[in-house]
Amino acid sequence: QDVASSLIAQSLITMEKFCHYMPIEWVTTTDKGYDFLSVFLHLMREPSLSVLSICCLEAVAIRKLEFGPWFRLISTLPQAITEANTAVTTSAAANPSNVAASSSSQALLLAQLPFHKELSKMLSLVLSAHIAHLTTDKDILQGQGEKFRSFSSFMRLMTDMLSHPSGRVCGEQTNLWLALLRDPQIASTSTTITPYLREVLAAFMTHVIRVRWSDVEDNLHPFSNLLESSWDDKDAYELWLIELRSKTSFLFKSIAYHEPVLAASTINTKIQELIATRGSGEPRDHIDPNTNRLTEVSEAHLQFEGIQPVFDNILQGLPDWALMENGPSTVFGRSVEKTTEIRNTVRAHLSQLATAVVSWSPADVWLRLRRVALLQTLRHYWKHDPSTLAAGIDALLVYLGANDEWHGSNEHIYAQHQGKLSEEVIGLRNKSGCALISVSKQIPTFLLPWLSQLSDRARTLLSSDNILNSNRMHLYEFLSCVATAISDSKLRAKFIADVLSDALNVLDSPMAREATSSVEGFMNFLGVTEAGNDRNSVTNCEHVNRTTQNFARFFSAFNQLLSVGRRCYEAARMRPNGGIPLLHDQQLLQFTGHIQHFPDEGPVAIDILANDDPFVSLWPKFFPVFLRTLDVLFRMWHPQYQAKYLSNDLQRFIYSISDDEVYLSRKQDNTDGGVFGEGGTAGSVVSGWSRKDKNLLPRWSGWLNELRNACFQLLGLLAAQRVLFAPDMSSSFPEIVRTLADPAHLRAMGHRQITQYIKQFAEFLLLNCPSSLYTSHLAPLLGPLFENMQYRLQLTWAPILNADNNQSLREITMPLNTLTCTAAATLASRRDKDRWFASFYSFGGLFVGDLDSVAAEAVAEKTRVDLTRAF
Repeated sequence: QDVASSLIAQSLITMEKFCHYMPIEWVTTTDKGYDFLSVFLHLMREPSLSVLSICCLEAVAIRKLEFGPWFRLISTLPQAITEANTAVTTSAAANPSNVAASSSSQALLLAQLPFHKELSKMLSLVLSAHIAHLTTDKDILQGQGEKFRSFSSFMRLMTDMLSHPSGRVCGEQTNLWLALLRDPQIASTSTTITPYLREVLAAFMTHVIRVRWSDVEDNLHPFSNLLESSWDDKDAYELWLIELRSKTSFLFKSIAYHEPVLAASTINTKIQELIATRGSGEPRDHIDPNTNRLTEVSEAHLQFEGIQPVFDNILQGLPDWALMENGPSTVFGRSVEKTTEIRNTVRAHLSQLATAVVSWSPADVWLRLRRVALLQTLRHYWKHDPSTLAAGIDALLVYLGANDEWHGSNEHIYAQHQGKLSEEVIGLRNKSGCALISVSKQIPTFLLPWLSQLSDRARTLLSSDNILNSNRMHLYEFLSCVATAISDSKLRAKFIADVLSDALNVLDSPMAREATSSVEGFMNFLGVTEAGNDRNSVTNCEHVNRTTQNFARFFSAFNQLLSVGRRCYEAARMRPNGGIPLLHDQQLLQFTGHIQHFPDEGPVAIDILANDDPFVSLWPKFFPVFLRTLDVLFRMWHPQYQAKYLSNDLQRFIYSISDDEVYLSRKQDNTDGGVFGEGGTAGSVVSGWSRKDKNLLPRWSGWLNELRNACFQLLGLLAAQRVLFAPDMSSSFPEIVRTLADPAHLRAMGHRQITQYIKQFAEFLLLNCPSSLYTSHLAPLLGPLFENMQYRLQLTWAPILNADNNQSLREITMPLNTLTCTAAATLASRRDKDRWFASFYSFGGLFVGDLDSVAAEAVAEKTRVDLTRAF
């Protein structure tokens, strides 16, 4: 028997290959004295041959079958599979040596797993490869006759397989259900797939919830052996889960679109059940012993984490007519009564769900994170029913100031660090801020009734020392999104001015004026001057904290202006005129839709621009200090200042690159934990010190990068908002040219700075300058830039191009380090500036501190390439 079974197995392997390429009629024919389909169906009863038989049927199913052979499979497969299951069960019971198989249904499931996986895949292919046969058969579509009954038996078999405890079996059908729901004829009929969608939805909702793999490895999961056989390891399972969640996102949306009542009732029941049974963290497993709190792998967290994407997809998939309070009276041929009934039912379920989520008040941080995600998802519903919107926004605002609530035996340890927040709470705060922005972007108009309360609440939070800088930015962006919905342009501008009053006050403070008065004042502000007088100052905690706080206030002011200004600019572009006042074309002024092309209006006054963009009226208030900041950032790179500071072994790090720039030059995928992870670059520039340490040296480079980026982006915003070309700025334009196009400033900039300058300002200047101002505005600003770029690129690439003839030229392209700094400072101090710039451009203007030579060369190469590409 074993020899015969082996011979048949080898024959089936051959037949599978044959079925892929032989004329399909040879397999499906029944009048030639042989019937391969019947053979394959019959051999499924033999446990040792069942998988190979299914593989042969799969090879046939994927071919283009005529309706007759295809329907033969549809009608005969359910009975054949039933007989195969009976044969396996009988064989297991009749074999006394296999005690496990005869006494355990799980052991039988495990033994049949390969069979069930291939069977689910094959059944899916039988349908998905021949959907046209479904749409052309009237009996099946209309739900009548013998064909429909056979089709129903096949669909029942398919649906029953979804209840298999292994997600691999269920996952094999994902593409099939997607294909069926994409077909308008099939999805619109109430008899073909509608009766099975409740089970489909429930099955996939179950499998998108993550399984705790440690339970599988420790044999604590009810189906540990089955799951271990389904995936090789945890990584394989995680990859499968990611793919499943990605594919099922459209599945959930499609089910919600075609069956809104089913989707709304199912998700309402599921989430309310979770809140009732897991809302307080039950069963409180996998608790952090130090804090007595839930962890990321606690069961309650896993359940809510898995259901939230389903909730989001369902809300996005629900049709607007089923959510609108006063929607159309009839849709897709439904009667008025039916349409009204569907709408009322869907809205009732979602109203209950929204109330439950808003009322839920978990104590554990991980559950709070999940609540934030659910509140963020409700934005799709709130645009149709904002009755719970205010309570939801209030909850998110509360979480912006969330504190750690430590419990347990180690409470006394955390009492010593009361001002320190855990990573989980920081994540909760940031997630809440992002949720606020997401909601305000989608439905800013519905927040206007609470504008006064929101403004007061935001000011209270902003005045608190407890709030994080990232959350301040979230609040500013949240308020600016709400402001864009204000219809009155004067009120809109006033609200934006009130929102940014703190930032404007910081830039108008004596601290900011002194810091931007000169390079010396700026170096004193950053603690560089003090480092030259007292070496211990760079690690003095009090001095480091004071300097850090002062810079954070100064930089945050610019960053807040940038964030709000960008949001206002984006909102202005969404207006019918694209944010460009149409002063002369009355026909376009009456146009209410979005148009693609606009007349060149030339220079437009700031007060007119403010009708669409409320931020532009603030530019005159902070522009002087902004221009002084740019001048200082440019001037500090002049050779005389580099000669001064590069010669000092501490002050020289004001010119160094950051650990982040070193990391980015390695072309990594960030899976190793980033700069501070294993194999990261933290502490590579200032040996042994990173920006997390109480040391100013590694912080300076990051501070300057952040400030320079913010200022250059504000320059781009100045051009994009057309304020740079406004008549109001004409008196300041000569000073703008002296600052931005000073040949001494342009020559002194390193490659990194000039690349940012091109990308973040020059491009926006070219795109937005009115044609009538090309001569007066473009030429003065871009002419010196182009001259410098020609000079710069020649000196940059000459040593590389001539390196084959002179190896010493290759060596001068290496960036400055702590060993070569003194010689560079001496060269910068000489009168022969052409020689200094030839050297400065050859190494890209880079000072890499204590970085190793291999990484330094990678940074230099990336800098040269980025510069050339940008230009």
